[in-house]
Amino acid sequence: MAKRIDLFDSTYTHFTKQVLETIRKETFGQDIGQNSWTTVEEYDRFLSWLDLQSEHHVLEVASGSGGPARYLANSVSCRVTGIDANEAGVATASLSVANSNEAYRITFEIADANSPLPFDDNSFDAIFGIASMNHFPDRWKVFQKWRRVLDPVDAPSSLIRS
Repeated sequence: MAKRIDLFDSTYTHFTKQVLETIRKETFGQDIGQNSWTTVEEYDRFLSWLDLQSEHHVLEVASGSGGPARYLANSVSCRVTGIDANEAGVATASLSVANSNEAYRITFEIADANSPLPFDDNSFDAIFGIASMNHFPDRWKVFQKWRRVLDPVDAPSSLIRS
């Protein structure tokens, strides 16, 4: 069997290179560290559907380099926990907040979103993912597993968006 090559390793390892930042800015108009075709305007529209407040805690799935999680936390002033299965992405994301004034409300962890999530029941008020759903082979089962970590009382919306 051929060795598996994770193309995201290279992407996230070099994510902060100036040339890649310039390409993202030229492509998207505003670079928030997105690694998809989602623009900031689309991202803001999705966030508005969740009606998030500063007291909420959001789980961002497939957070990659962490840019969209940082944008979310800064836009809403809420707490964000980002997860990604790619170690290079989590390392880049963690480094991006390590020495900032955001470190108290943004964390990143290595976790496979297709597996049971490593969080207690009712831990989050919303779950958000930017262009990640196409990577989950059995989305319906994955969404059912994710539901466990959503707080049904405090959640601004029962919707899971991508």
